[in-house]
Amino acid sequence: MTLEDRLLNDWFLTIELSTGCNLKCPTCPQNAANNNLEVMDESLLFDILNGISRDRIKFTSLTPFFRGEPFYNTNFIEYLKLINSFNRDISFFEFMTIHSNGQFINDNTGKKLFELMAKNGYGELIVSLDSSSDELYQKIRPGGDFNCSVNNLKQLINTYKAYSGIITLGIQFVEHKENSDDFPKFLKFWTGILNNNNLPFELIAENEKIMKNVPGIYIVRKPAGEFEQKSTIQSTSIKINHLGCHKAWVSPVIGVKGEITFCCADYNFEMINSNKTYFIQDFDYSIKSFWYSKPMQKIRNAFKAGNFPKKCDTCIEMGLSLENKYEDQ
Repeated sequence: MTLEDRLLNDWFLTIELSTGCNLKCPTCPQNAANNNLEVMDESLLFDILNGISRDRIKFTSLTPFFRGEPFYNTNFIEYLKLINSFNRDISFFEFMTIHSNGQFINDNTGKKLFELMAKNGYGELIVSLDSSSDELYQKIRPGGDFNCSVNNLKQLINTYKAYSGIITLGIQFVEHKENSDDFPKFLKFWTGILNNNNLPFELIAENEKIMKNVPGIYIVRKPAGEFEQKSTIQSTSIKINHLGCHKAWVSPVIGVKGEITFCCADYNFEMINSNKTYFIQDFDYSIKSFWYSKPMQKIRNAFKAGNFPKKCDTCIEMGLSLENKYEDQ
């Protein structure tokens, strides 16, 4: 089996259950878009899940959000329960990955989330705070409550103890020019909290170990924007330069209205065709039909030839694989 065949058989699905965010972070692309809450129709979610069932396809992971804060949707947990019920019947994904700013994950929500993840055998929750102080937090995450996020994360750490063998909890620091000097204080603060709870942890770069499905607590230092090449922690991912971006092979993304793409930075769903947005409805709700369609084959051929959109120039994903198994033999 070729490297390309292996990539096409190891998928990572994103379904955007809602869009919009409670924060107005200057560095976030979502801040430049419509930030109002919009929730996927339950009927559309049913159609997508039924399409997956008909296709008999399986994904390594499911990410149930794309743009914004997933818990901004007050029905987020209920949507996850629906997805989990399908997963019990057809087993279409192995684990769930969720990123959050932590504002809405109180103790009760955290317990419900970990319980849902545990039913799949494994799950990942990454909470980004990006600051060690309220003053800096208000500057880089306008609209948020620093103490609320800190207290919620402390409760999550306590709840995590009952799920330590099956859940990954990431405490994330997204590094950019406004907060780069703050990381040592951030690290010291959360190291103290974890040590006081007698919980082991690791300091890693984004995707270095979390994507290897190893349960644990991780303090994650993630470069953003111009800091992509400046983080002092380097990823150990394997480069696959002859394929360029691996996302066109492994990661279908379905938007809140059914828009579909492959790129985790394609917030306007225009990477496949700048003049046309494709919808999962156009493919009878079949991800498989879209993934092997002529537009996607055209994108992959362009990537293999080294022809990438301008948006790809500063993307940290370029040339990186997810795991060592993607290394060509």
